[in-house]
Amino acid sequence: MTDAYLKKKATAEFSWIENVYNETSGFVHFSNKHIMNATTLSSEKERTLRTFIGKIDNNVSYQSKIEAVIGMIEISNLISSRVYGWIATKRIEG
Repeated sequence: MTDAYLKKKATAEFSWIENVYNETSGFVHFSNKHIMNATTLSSEKERTLRTFIGKIDNNVSYQSKIEAVIGMIEISNLISSRVYGWIATKRIEG
C-alpha cells in the first residue's frame, strides 16, 4: 500500500484527511516545509535570512503545533475505531 492509495481510500470517507495529509507530509518527507519553518528574514534592508538546524523548532507557531497534534489525535482515533471494528467482526465470525 502506498501513501497515495491510503490517502485516497481514507479521503473517500473522511474528506478532511486529504488536506491534513497534504499539509503535514512535508514535515515527514524533507521539503520546503523544513526549510521555510527553519528560516526567517533577519534584515529586510540588508536582504538577509537567518536559518537554523537543531532540536528546537523556534519558528513553528504554537497554533501550528496544536493543529498538528489535533490532526494526529483524530487520525489515531480513526485507526483505533477501524481496529476495534475489525476485532468485533472477527469475534462475531469466530
